[in-house]
Amino acid sequence: MALSLDRTALQQAAEESTGLSDWGDPDFFTGIDILARSLNEEAHLNTKGRAELTLRLYETMRQRLLLLEDHKRFPEIADVRIERPIIVTGNGRSGTTLLHNLLATAPGHRGVQYWEMMRPSPPPQAATYTSDPRIGEIEAMLARQGFKAASAMAKHAYGAARMEECSTILELAGVGGYLGAVANVPRYTAYRETTDFHASYRLHRMVLQTLAWRGPPGRLVLKAPEHMFHLPELLDAYPDAIVVFAHRDPARSIASLISIVTQMRGLFCDDVDREAVTRSRFGYHKIMNRLREIREALARPGRFFDVQFVDLNADPLGTLAKLYDEMSLAFGAEHEAPLLAYMSDNPRHKFGRHKYGLEEFGLSFEDIDRAFAPYIADNQVVLERGSGA
Repeated sequence: MALSLDRTALQQAAEESTGLSDWGDPDFFTGIDILARSLNEEAHLNTKGRAELTLRLYETMRQRLLLLEDHKRFPEIADVRIERPIIVTGNGRSGTTLLHNLLATAPGHRGVQYWEMMRPSPPPQAATYTSDPRIGEIEAMLARQGFKAASAMAKHAYGAARMEECSTILELAGVGGYLGAVANVPRYTAYRETTDFHASYRLHRMVLQTLAWRGPPGRLVLKAPEHMFHLPELLDAYPDAIVVFAHRDPARSIASLISIVTQMRGLFCDDVDREAVTRSRFGYHKIMNRLREIREALARPGRFFDVQFVDLNADPLGTLAKLYDEMSLAFGAEHEAPLLAYMSDNPRHKFGRHKYGLEEFGLSFEDIDRAFAPYIADNQVVLERGSGA
């Protein structure tokens, strides 16, 4: 089927494919309209980028229709309780992936894999969870797009059956950040920065209920740097959530983030504006400098916890034991064994070393220290200086 990067055409194609037409909240189309126009007019997509991102939008729209239909057919999904999920956030490239994976190794915990977030309908089932054909479909997509190449895997280990950022789910609400990372879409980015995310996080919860309904049991362990921009909305959807912030020297995390976003855009776009990527990610100081203030204003004692990147890498076992104690959760031999097994199977730089430096992007340590000073001080961030990895 030939698809056009046009909201109306994609809507029609999704409705014809599914036989469904109930889209729920019409605000969904506001974001999709702006995104489609931004991709067409601002992103400088290459041939592969246009085809792949059009297909992603189409699949997102199909999945929204199917998800809403699942909730009508199986109203009991709405009764599924998402109890005390552990949610990892913080700036990207600050150890969020490692922390997420280590927390998910615990008995009684379960992460959410990329394939099920991309294709939540039909609801996954525990009996076929590891053999679901959607795993192969998403793995093929990643390979086709270039994410399984050595240069990409050295920066981040991509995989359909790997746990990923649950902000992927927000695409189903028309406000996902992924397409704003892989393409320069300033009009859509501006829309996301000014829109209200409360309804989007309610849909996020609907998706998690769908995945938990017949899927593997356990306390959900989630991760997304995106959540640091929307803490009030996140806690409105998950009032009993345990939120763990990963902290790293922004001289390292921001440089690494610029590097990986630049690489991703190169897969889909002819003209990658590195200065635009740098301005955007350097601008994260605006939210990161306010994190402590936002947390205090939310007045949720016992809900927020902190992990330093340097501690996590130097002593993952000790750092996790300390974190579990702070969270008032048990931590014993049954937690240590799978954690150590994960570390053994996934050593740092398993897929190669990611090299980067601030100077590549026209930044200096002084620039970072000046812009991120409140974040560094408020969170007692340990500075790392030297070439990136």
